[in-house]
Amino acid sequence: MKKINLNMITIIAINFILLACNNSNPPVDQKPLTTVDSMEASLPVADNVDPDAKFDFANTSLPVDYNDMVSAKFSNDSTDDRFIVFIPQGNINKTKTALRILTKNGAQVYEHIFNTTELINEYDIVAFKSDKEMADYIVKKADALLHKGIVDLDKLGEEDYLAVASKEQFTNYDLFLDMKAKGRRLLNYTLNLENHYYLGYSARDKKVVTIIECC
Repeated sequence: MKKINLNMITIIAINFILLACNNSNPPVDQKPLTTVDSMEASLPVADNVDPDAKFDFANTSLPVDYNDMVSAKFSNDSTDDRFIVFIPQGNINKTKTALRILTKNGAQVYEHIFNTTELINEYDIVAFKSDKEMADYIVKKADALLHKGIVDLDKLGEEDYLAVASKEQFTNYDLFLDMKAKGRRLLNYTLNLENHYYLGYSARDKKVVTIIECC
């Protein structure tokens, strides 16, 4: 019996020594494991706009025709031309918008007919909740074609594209200077978010031409 107890005491003592040795080893630095969550957190933040969240304007319609007109000097130095925008009533996915410039005598010097939905900047409509909001937005964009798009070249801001562009960037730089000197307006508008138009009237060519390419 005493022999057995002695053996057990010996075994317990050995285990105790081994445990103490293991605990005396210095801790090893370990980098944290990369988890899916920490990987995602380290990536650049993506655009918060969910493409599936944008308003579905399949059923948006204008209840009445939209028609607007602004007068400004464009094709000549002495008399105003008429800038006209027209959108017929109906589903905006099925109608076409007309942008026209007529002289005082009624001669048409410019016409651009395009799908009404080309007025839409999809980043603008993410928060829309109703077809009325969408219809009001279309009218606002059409209004901007004339009330913001007819540019007085004497009032360009320091950061405006036309003010900072180099001479080499212009398609018709001499015409640009002539329009500015004589107080004629430039027409600038954007469709489909990417198609930018900077237009002036060339007396030499007797038509509307591109003043500068953009973006």
